[in-house]
Amino acid sequence: MNRISLYRLALVGLMALSAVACKEKAASSKDTKDGKGTPAGAKKELGKKKDVKIVHMKQSEMVSPWRHTKVGDWAEFKPHFSPTKTFRHEVTKIENGSVTFTIGEKGKAGRAITESFEELDKGYNPPESLKPAPKIEEKEFKVGDKTLKCIVYYREGLGNKTETWLCKEFPLNNGQIRSVRNGKLELNLVAWGRK
Repeated sequence: MNRISLYRLALVGLMALSAVACKEKAASSKDTKDGKGTPAGAKKELGKKKDVKIVHMKQSEMVSPWRHTKVGDWAEFKPHFSPTKTFRHEVTKIENGSVTFTIGEKGKAGRAITESFEELDKGYNPPESLKPAPKIEEKEFKVGDKTLKCIVYYREGLGNKTETWLCKEFPLNNGQIRSVRNGKLELNLVAWGRK
């Protein structure tokens, strides 16, 4: 199904829901004293609104490496599309069930992104969840004076061979510190720390 067909299907669904809502509203208005939707004999409560409290998952309940993130965590990566430049990720705020971090070229103001814990967890795909199951190895990755224990997983499909380095204790980028596609380095962690 192409994108236009999906839009049409969504539009038809919205129109159907709107029609049902109008019928229900009309039916409830007929069975009222004042014709304004207030059931006969019911008292109106003006100016009162129910507070809806949104309950987010706790950071400690997350399964992704973001569960280890703290304000001030930062990392610098070399991407394949700009090998002469370094891009920096930095966590600036954690509150109300979300993480705010900046991404941008080192030395310049980065773009701020805020994601809920739930959304960050949805974006996490550990190798054991992938189908078909990839080949997995355990390796160490050295960056500066730190050594990270990683799971490296290899996949093949659609003419591509990929190699992804995942460290479950690395608190940014869903734990991904290095990726290679068809023998070409796409992303590589060059520095990281905590303020």
